[in-house]
Amino acid sequence: MNDLIIESNIAFIKNTGIEKYIDSGNKNAVLELAINITGMAKEYANASTDTGRMKNSIMWKVKEKSGGHNDSGGTSNDKEIEVSPGEFDAFVGCNLDYAIYQEFGTRKMPPQPFLRPAIANVVNKDARDIIEKKVNADIKAWYDSGMKRETTFF
Repeated sequence: MNDLIIESNIAFIKNTGIEKYIDSGNKNAVLELAINITGMAKEYANASTDTGRMKNSIMWKVKEKSGGHNDSGGTSNDKEIEVSPGEFDAFVGCNLDYAIYQEFGTRKMPPQPFLRPAIANVVNKDARDIIEKKVNADIKAWYDSGMKRETTFF
């Protein structure tokens, strides 16, 4: 019985063209989550930075866009993160050599984490709502655009 429902749902998605709208919603959600994590990481890094260089080095990148680089005032960072995200991936990170020591500490310095708490806060509090909001908005756009009416569900 469950196999029939799953196969029917897959057929519905493929036959109606809704797939590209669901994909678009997921990509928009990943982008918003990356931006939110970056902003929160900059807030956490604010307490542990003197020049602003750390905050300016925290950035996000998705397949076609990137941001957060050098947007926090203070000393600028000279390069962006060099990663190649996949279609539904986002990277949030910092490319300073000493960032890992801030995040995890050393034998002589306690950690002052900024990325891990930001990820935890955004993912635990906002992720589900953001994904639902973005995907539903794009599904509504699909419906409003005149979805295929001839689709059969079974």
